[in-house]
Amino acid sequence: MDQLDSAAARRDTAEATRVAVLLLKDYPSSAEAESVRSRRPDLVALVRAQRQADSLGALRQEQQADSARMAAKWSYSATPDPMSSQVNRTASIHSEGTISLGFPYEGAQYGTLMIRDHPQWGRDVMLSVNEGQFNCNSYDGCTVRIRFDDAAATTWSAVEPSDNSSNLIFIRPAARFVSRMRAAKKVLIQAEFYNNGVQTFEFEVGGFSQARYQQ
Repeated sequence: MDQLDSAAARRDTAEATRVAVLLLKDYPSSAEAESVRSRRPDLVALVRAQRQADSLGALRQEQQADSARMAAKWSYSATPDPMSSQVNRTASIHSEGTISLGFPYEGAQYGTLMIRDHPQWGRDVMLSVNEGQFNCNSYDGCTVRIRFDDAAATTWSAVEPSDNSSNLIFIRPAARFVSRMRAAKKVLIQAEFYNNGVQTFEFEVGGFSQARYQQ
């Protein structure tokens, strides 16, 4: 307490604040801390403001770190289309967890969600796995269930590509999906697989960057 009184007498606010912080933070139950609270409300107010600033700073750092973590989940590409001399853009992200399919596709399977803007074919949203067969086709199509954050799950149309590749489906309408996704942090997509029932993929999409996508 003598150190605090000495600093206050010298009008050394920085030193007085430092001592008050030490007392109130590290020794809050001490008689000295109680004396600070009763005798120097001005310093208590300074300590409180400093704590609030520190708390806000820590929160901002945590939010920035979380934003950087989610942004790193996305991969982007921009390649020239030889038929139009325009740019074919894609953005893709892997699922948070894996699914397990039966023979002959044993082993963990990640899902990949891709957004594509192609000069000839326009905008597409695709869901794919390395191996496996979606229970869908290029003629009649199929449906998937999609949930954005905590909103209710809704049914969306899907179709396989025209070359009948069975490990990929197009989700429609693409523009609506991208609009909903850009406002979300998490997307769940539930699709049916041939002989493997309904499987669910989770994507942390909150780090999607429209600016990076359009570079």
